[in-house]
Amino acid sequence: MITDAKSFGETIRRRRRELGYTQAFLSEFSGFSVTFISDLENGKSTAELGKAIYLANRLGLDCSLTPRGYAMNELTVSIEKNGDLIPIGIITGHGPSDARFQYFKEYCEERGVP
Repeated sequence: MITDAKSFGETIRRRRRELGYTQAFLSEFSGFSVTFISDLENGKSTAELGKAIYLANRLGLDCSLTPRGYAMNELTVSIEKNGDLIPIGIITGHGPSDARFQYFKEYCEERGVP
């Protein structure tokens, strides 16, 4: 969970390293200076938000905001074949009030679908 500039920067750094990128390479393909990338990764709280979100997106990260206390719900949908459960998809929803998620969960439970 991102709670401050430091945790945002740590997430950016971790993803950049997972992809095998150097700060110099990221600078070349994003157009941002190495100094900006370094400041962002080190949690500089005055880094421009628009640039930070753009850079996260370029690294394949999605940024989203949800009301505090709402967790991402996940429901795996499976079918039974020859006695084995085979996962066929995952339905996600945000928080307890996500009607689509709740409806589908109840629908599956009523029919004994795991």
